Parts: sequence; structure tokens; C-alpha cells
Amino acid sequence: MRCKRPVFVFLMSIRLLGEKVTRPKVVALGLEIIGITFVTLFTHAQTEKDGQTHSSTPIGYLFCILSVLCYAFYEVCYAVVERNSPIPEEKRNDVMESFLFVGLMGVFNLVLLLPGMFVVKAIGLEVPFEFPPGDVGLQIALVAILETGFHMFLLAGIALSGPVFMAIGQILIIPTGYVYDAIQGGSHSVGNYVGVMFIILGFLVMQEFEWTKQCTDKVISLFTGNDNREISSNGGSR
Repeated sequence: MRCKRPVFVFLMSIRLLGEKVTRPKVVALGLEIIGITFVTLFTHAQTEKDGQTHSSTPIGYLFCILSVLCYAFYEVCYAVVERNSPIPEEKRNDVMESFLFVGLMGVFNLVLLLPGMFVVKAIGLEVPFEFPPGDVGLQIALVAILETGFHMFLLAGIALSGPVFMAIGQILIIPTGYVYDAIQGGSHSVGNYVGVMFIILGFLVMQEFEWTKQCTDKVISLFTGNDNREISSNGGSR
């Protein structure tokens, strides 16, 4: 499902942000989809320590697609809100505004959701609250801190570079995970590593380095005979 979110973000950005459809973006998305397809096809079902094996179901895929759509819409909407900020461009600080936005989300969650905890406890839907053991509590706190930091920098990146760039950039978590697995002594199939190479190549193409521009133009010209790199959103060339 990771490959679908950049596509959804890209399509929504065309409509809501006037995102230009360029060859590097289209090629980058294509490479990311190919890479994730390889990773998915060559990754076996996960088996937990207790012997349980996770499997996919149609309803599971449906909920995944819905969640991806909602998150993609959220990222694009944040870019729309940030772009239409009433604060003049010269007085804005996109990074600090993103951090403030995440902080206010936390405040509203505290104000709106905390009372509900006491309600579900009072009516018996929730067992009496107990603090987690020391190690578990530290792990939960660490995950919360990392998640908050990720979200702040995600929104800052959307404000500075746009939602499409950030959506594709987040897929780099897959190669990063493979590096971590290698450090821990884990191993993957050749197909997995081929997929990782496509993912990294897609991100490089998105950056429009000079060598990636030349390679992209040469490959595209082999199929189309057209050296023009920008494509209009209605399918024509510019």
C-alpha cells in the first residue's frame, strides 16, 4: 500500500495544488511502484514468535486503501492550508508553523479525547487504568516521541518541498529497514534487493539530478521519440 499513497498524493496535488505533471515525477512514481512490487512479491508471510502467521484478506486491503486515501488527502490539504496562509510570505516560518500545528493537534486531542477515557472507564467498557511496567512504559514514551518528531518534520517538509516529494521520500523507509536488518544479521531475497534499488533510483530521479535527467530523457526518447520533458495534465506536451 505504500506505493499507492504517492500516486494518490500526486493526483490530488494536480487538482488541489496545480502540481505540474513532469516526466521525472511520472518516471519516479513508476520506479517506486515497480520497486515496492518486487519487495512485496518476494517478501514471505510474517510469522510471530508464538507461531501465528499474518495473512491478507480482501477487507484488510479495503481498509488499507481507505486509510492510504485519507492520509494522502490529509497531506495535500495541509499543503493547501499552508499555501493559503494569511501570513505574508516574508514573515512566515514554515518549519515553526508546522511544529506549532502538531503541538495544537496534541492539545486538541488532550482536551477532546481525555474526558472520553473517564467515560469508557465509568461505563465499564475499559478495564481500570494501570501504568505499564517500567520497560514497556519507556518503549511507549520513546515511540510517542519519535512519532511526534516524524510528524513535525513531515509537515515541515510538505511546507518546504511539497506533498509529492515527501510522499516519495517516505518510501525510503524500506531501504532504511533493510540496512537495519543487515546490521542485525538479517537476510532478504535477491528480489527484495532489486526492489530496493528501484526505490532508491525512483527517489534520485525525483531529485532531477543532471545525470538522472539525461538517463530519463534517453529512455523516454527510445519509446516516444520526444525529448520534451514536461507533460500537461490533460495528456498533451508542453
